[in-house]
Amino acid sequence: MEYITNSRGMKLFTCRWLPQNTPPKALIFLCHGYAVECSITMRETGIRLAKAGYAVYGMDYEGHGKSSGLQGYIPNFDDLVGDCSTYFMSVCEKHENKKKLRFLLGESMGEQWLFFYIGRSQPIGMELF
Repeated sequence: MEYITNSRGMKLFTCRWLPQNTPPKALIFLCHGYAVECSITMRETGIRLAKAGYAVYGMDYEGHGKSSGLQGYIPNFDDLVGDCSTYFMSVCEKHENKKKLRFLLGESMGEQWLFFYIGRSQPIGMELF
């Protein structure tokens, strides 16, 4: 778990759960709902998927969970999409992840984020579920 800083100077909390003693089958990116977070609400999902052999990554959006910002307030949804896109792509660009399959898992508002992300970025090699 670590913090990253977005282009607006906000600290965003990131989470990751990795399989033990084996390379991951694929990468899964969690997109949480409104007024919840990856660090707590989606933690069990991350743990279960890691035990099944997947590398799982998530981020508490601005104003959510352990990230900076007024709790529950999203000043600009496009910024949220950009923050997640930047983080997810930084994970994908790591040498060990370049050839891994990639999946996006959204719940509640996280599903809406996925549609904005897909429409805006047209990411190659990402599957929704």
